[in-house]
Amino acid sequence: MFSPPMVDSKAMYREAPKQCEGQQLNRPAGERMGPPSSSSALPPQFDKPPLTARIHDLIADGRLNLTREKMAELMFRRLEPNDYDEVERLHNEWFPVHYDESFFKAATNGDCYSLAATVPLDRKEDAIVGIITVSTGRTAETENPETFLEIMRHNTDFFSTVTSHEQSLAYMLTLGTVEEARGRGLASELVIRALADVKIHHPDCGAMYLHVVDYNRAAIRMYEKIGFHCVGSHKGFYTIEGDPYNAYTYAYYYPPSVLPVSVYTGLSWFKPLFSTVRSSFRNFVNSSPKHTKAPPKVDKPG
Repeated sequence: MFSPPMVDSKAMYREAPKQCEGQQLNRPAGERMGPPSSSSALPPQFDKPPLTARIHDLIADGRLNLTREKMAELMFRRLEPNDYDEVERLHNEWFPVHYDESFFKAATNGDCYSLAATVPLDRKEDAIVGIITVSTGRTAETENPETFLEIMRHNTDFFSTVTSHEQSLAYMLTLGTVEEARGRGLASELVIRALADVKIHHPDCGAMYLHVVDYNRAAIRMYEKIGFHCVGSHKGFYTIEGDPYNAYTYAYYYPPSVLPVSVYTGLSWFKPLFSTVRSSFRNFVNSSPKHTKAPPKVDKPG
């Protein structure tokens, strides 16, 4: 899953241009370049970028082995300024777009919500194995409210959650995990934790939404399993190296805020969601489903 690239620091809080040109990250001379990326966010016929992030060097050199035991030591933290280079390299591996300096500064300086999944290397150092970034504080008025409100008007279970002008929206910007850690439920774990964190720190948030390119079946299956609903489709939403690609809008609707923020982690709506992902993560499912299904149905009014 990826958003179109940001064009300036203020763009973190609004939709960005849809014109996307895939670019590879240039590494200093002498640095090792790994095999091509297998990210499901890359177009099938796309010239896959090489794996260039530091974590792949650590694994190749034998300093790190993402065994089941090692992944049991997984920790979660916010991105920090000294993560900038690794975050940039990972995004170049994961997505067919180029994010500019303002995005990476916002993600690593705390100007937008970020969560990194890490494994320890020693007492002072860790390695990033997954990242999610989210823009918070958006309002329905600035995010095409007609679309959301019309859809929710015909979905009574959701209508009461985001119709208030006092409620805000959160937009998932990017989500990715390293090659060696995929198929273990890590991406789902990041999404679930982000959903909980955003609601705790932004109790007025009514929904989190995202755009996902239509060929990314793995991401679509994951979002639907977590509880996201397809609420829109967009023809030619992305243009990647001159070719148009369709996209879907998915949204996760929070229930109405009726309890203090301090008890959100104990709410019944969160427990089954979190336990489902935890079960998947702990079982380390090492392969994705081989079958594909038809494109998701868009919930249409009336």
